[in-house]
Amino acid sequence: MGLLGGVLLAAGASTRMGAVKQLLPWKNSTLLEYSIQQLNQSNIDHLVVVLGANEKVIRKHVNLQTTEVVVNPDWEKGMATSIATGLRYLLENTPDIQSVLVALSDQPLLDSIYYNKLIERSLDTENKIVCSAYSDQFGVPAIFDRDYFDSLLNLDGHGGARALLRGGDIKVAKVHAGDLAVDLDTRESYNRFYELHGSS
Repeated sequence: MGLLGGVLLAAGASTRMGAVKQLLPWKNSTLLEYSIQQLNQSNIDHLVVVLGANEKVIRKHVNLQTTEVVVNPDWEKGMATSIATGLRYLLENTPDIQSVLVALSDQPLLDSIYYNKLIERSLDTENKIVCSAYSDQFGVPAIFDRDYFDSLLNLDGHGGARALLRGGDIKVAKVHAGDLAVDLDTRESYNRFYELHGSS
């Protein structure tokens, strides 16, 4: 597979949450720090975190000194611009990466064990994309081979990589995420899952 880059998306404004979602408590840190920790414990070679909205507040409250960070000035245009920003940064700084894992900072039930399952699947399949499957849908976290870097750099809109994952003519390998693929988009969902999984 060669070198594997990682792009952690943390640029959104989290308007539905009513708070800076990346800074919400999770276990002994925050959602963002926990996601960074899990990705760093996986078999990714080079991780970059993409910030956008609330960048200054996040930097003030999260220690990012040991983490590569890039800011997406166009974060309001959607997740696709953050994917492109992160991938562009990786290609400039690690030009020989052969694939990239795209992950979200608001899926804390997905840990390093799960990320490594995706990575292992990418090693034993001929398919150039490996994605997460949940609720009869394909989504991120997902790994994209270098063959799809141009497509990722030219994605458009708020759907992120979904259009690419759900293209009918593209062969995609799947890893079933099941109940782990929870997006914490509202205060209600955060409170519920924090009580179950994030408070200790």
